Amino acid sequence: RMAAERRRVQALRADELRVEQTVRHVQERILTLKCPRCEAAFLDFNGCFALTCHRCQCGFCAYCLADCGRDAHQHVQQCPHR
Repeated sequence: RMAAERRRVQALRADELRVEQTVRHVQERILTLKCPRCEAAFLDFNGCFALTCHRCQCGFCAYCLADCGRDAHQHVQQCPHR
């Protein structure tokens, strides 16, 4: 009986670990806005959706994450994801 309970607890821990790993994946890979060139994370931005990466100076669109070279303003005005 004790061995069965130990297996149940171990399985529960494995399930909890998988849930934590999935949550971390969603937070880091899906919900975090990143530079399309160097993958530097952006925590927040205000106003304009034409962003410039602080690390590699890539200009990119916050709507569709298109790498626009040095300046994304023209692309943002015409972005189909607006």
